[in-house]
Amino acid sequence: MKTLITLALILGSCFGLTISNNQKAMVASALIPGTGEWLLGDKTKAEIFLWLDGAIWLSYAGLSFYGNSKENDARLFAGKEAGADLNQKKEEYYRLLENYDNSEEYNALVMRDARYQYPNSVEAQKEYLAENGYFGDAAWDWSSDSARFTYFYKRRSARVTLHQAGLVLGGALINRLVSFLDCALFTQDRSLSKKMGVIPNSKKPGFAIVYKF
Repeated sequence: MKTLITLALILGSCFGLTISNNQKAMVASALIPGTGEWLLGDKTKAEIFLWLDGAIWLSYAGLSFYGNSKENDARLFAGKEAGADLNQKKEEYYRLLENYDNSEEYNALVMRDARYQYPNSVEAQKEYLAENGYFGDAAWDWSSDSARFTYFYKRRSARVTLHQAGLVLGGALINRLVSFLDCALFTQDRSLSKKMGVIPNSKKPGFAIVYKF
């Protein structure tokens, strides 16, 4: 815990901040939620915020790993069922695999665009097709419609999981904001801070303002 607090304060000092003890707690909580409460003597809330932050980051790491694994599995499937080039780095390539049965179908659309943009230049049309089409190792041809649909659903599942990871990461920002506000609003007067505060809700997602009589 002392290491976390020290790290938070060092990070704050790197920005050239000369601050009071209460402001140090606010900065500490903005960087690592719970450290500000620890500095101000409320170890119970500090531990709650720190445990919650740890759970958030573990969830984010788990969902990110799972989502990327799903995406990798989808690409391997495309390599097997469509002969896709897995060395391609562009996201567009893997998106096109979802929408077109084969590269010839897509290249035909590219050629149509080339004729529209360069109606009077065959050479320009050929250059446009070469730059935007997929040939050789990058070409693909799905073994069946059902295989392409399976690939689509695999990638959609990966996108949903990675989106969930992003939402969880937003929870880390909210946790920092709540911890910061807790130090800023409920610790100015020490007598009041013993009666009022903000803590994560243990029964359902969210936070609660508590007052002790």
